[in-house]
Amino acid sequence: MLQAITHSKQPDDPIIRHTDSEWIEIFAPESHKIVRQLYKRLSKKKASLQTNIAKKYAAIDAESTDEMYRYYWKAAFHAKYRLDEMLREVELRLARLGRYLRIINGAPLPNGAVTSDLIQAAKEVPIESLFSQQFKQSGNKLQGLCPFVAENTPSFFIYRNTNRCWCFGCQQGYGVVDTYIKLHECTFNEAILALTGSMA
Repeated sequence: MLQAITHSKQPDDPIIRHTDSEWIEIFAPESHKIVRQLYKRLSKKKASLQTNIAKKYAAIDAESTDEMYRYYWKAAFHAKYRLDEMLREVELRLARLGRYLRIINGAPLPNGAVTSDLIQAAKEVPIESLFSQQFKQSGNKLQGLCPFVAENTPSFFIYRNTNRCWCFGCQQGYGVVDTYIKLHECTFNEAILALTGSMA
């Protein structure tokens, strides 16, 4: 429902772009209730997943002091239950919902320069959380259609290990902050503050 980028079905049609604020306004007041409910539900799910992972880790650590033993069984636990992947997906959705909540609550953007801590925190936001479209796993990368231009063949890649994206069609790449600026046509400070959820 709340999408920052919508791809046209016709390759020659222009891409329809809406900011997060515009989507919230388009679907208000229903979006306000839905976002709050989803954020609350996902926050509980995140806490539950973290608790389950911590309990399993503690049980494995209690069984042996051997680091290889611990590493193997923790890896086996993740391979079987994939709780870490579920946790990452929940965190990505919470990051996006958090931006929506700040808009709904009318959180003002503070004046003045941002701190280096805020900049660092913004750069650590998972870059895939900025996009609402689905990406396909390709090795250690994510692949999909470029969100900035209309294309038929997916040439857009997200590199999770560096938290950056690159489009082979556009021959351009971005980090988290640059991507947010390009998506929302905002200033550097606005991007940092939006990504970190900073308030006045």
